[in-house]
Amino acid sequence: MEKDFITINEKNYSHNDINLIREFFTDEQWDTIDSALSEFQDHDESYDIVHETLDVIGHVFRSAF
Repeated sequence: MEKDFITINEKNYSHNDINLIREFFTDEQWDTIDSALSEFQDHDESYDIVHETLDVIGHVFRSAF
């Protein structure tokens, strides 16, 4: 069994798990998700959840591969 590598949203993930999550979408698709969330935060009062989501995406990107 692979050792825990990172904890996100109070759940532990292995390095392989993070790489798998990263590979769910292409770079272009991740950029689209990031852009959409950034646009959403500019026009919605639920800034906290958008900020948290962008942080999770950032953790996945920094930790993958």
